[in-house]
Amino acid sequence: MPLKAAPVSHYSNAISNLLYEGKGVGGCLWGPQMKSSVVKRSIVIDGHKTSVSLEDAFWSDLKQIALAQRATLSELVAKIDDARQQNNLSSAIRLFVLEQVRARATNGSRTSV
Repeated sequence: MPLKAAPVSHYSNAISNLLYEGKGVGGCLWGPQMKSSVVKRSIVIDGHKTSVSLEDAFWSDLKQIALAQRATLSELVAKIDDARQQNNLSSAIRLFVLEQVRARATNGSRTSV
């Protein structure tokens, strides 16, 4: 039976864009048609310029989360950076967006860093 992606929140582009209708390779959700749109972006965190490599969908959702939390992107990324347990900031951002989308889908409330 084909899997069908359904939006789970108003900022679920990252998740819904990664899913597609149909079976993936070996029963996995990710199929051979998936293409990476990773873009390197510069951002200032606590006065220091750094870069992160993120897919457009994650970047878009991150901006929407910042807006919903009434924070700038720099402020939100600084919080993610301070709280991260991964070595890679880009990975920490992806996991943060995923966590926010899941939390929103589960309880419909905002969560913070």
